[in-house]
Amino acid sequence: MTILPILSINIKGFKPTEVSAILDQSIVIAVRPGLHSTPFAHQVLWTFLDDTVRISPGSFNTEADIDQLITALDKIASENIG
Repeated sequence: MTILPILSINIKGFKPTEVSAILDQSIVIAVRPGLHSTPFAHQVLWTFLDDTVRISPGSFNTEADIDQLITALDKIASENIG
């Protein structure tokens, strides 16, 4: 059995569609914004109106890929400090 991680996040000050577009167009990292077929979970987590960014690395991703993603998310989040 293979277990793959799935992480849903939001970055304060950014819509999930904005984060997804930045990652896709500027850094070439594929993620997906939306409710991800789990509207009831989003209601419980109070993210139903905002959606989230879904990150789902697979067995083909390398440690370097994950490091690149973390760096990119940190850069996006730090642009909103003020």
